[in-house]
Amino acid sequence: MIKIVEFRIDHLVGFKQSESNMDLELVMNENIINPSREVVSLIGNDGLICIAGMNCLREGVAELWLIPGIKVVENKLEFYKSVKALIYGYVFKELGLHRLEMAIRADWKKGLKWAKSLGFHQEGYMKHWNKEREDHILFARVVQ
Repeated sequence: MIKIVEFRIDHLVGFKQSESNMDLELVMNENIINPSREVVSLIGNDGLICIAGMNCLREGVAELWLIPGIKVVENKLEFYKSVKALIYGYVFKELGLHRLEMAIRADWKKGLKWAKSLGFHQEGYMKHWNKEREDHILFARVVQ
């Protein structure tokens, strides 16, 4: 079973990032150590499986980011269920947000498929979205 808990820096001990196409050091500097950001850990029996967070974009709207670890492969179904619980139980119900966005690198096929499976809809194509000038696809999930 995977638990969703408040992120602590000691959760990173032994954590190895999977192919998420995100720079862990950059995310650490911009998000995790920023006290105004929502950051959680998804913890399994063997330790940290994923770091997830939200950046508030405007009232009722946030951007979701995830950094999966290599243990996601061993816990695919539980990971998927936990992320859905995080989105629908915590983000929409507990925090009361009405829109959640995520940007996924345009060439990361697994990530694009995964966003769609979570109920996100493609809204746009963003050229040179990050400092590496990589193209991303914008996805959003809206509560009616």
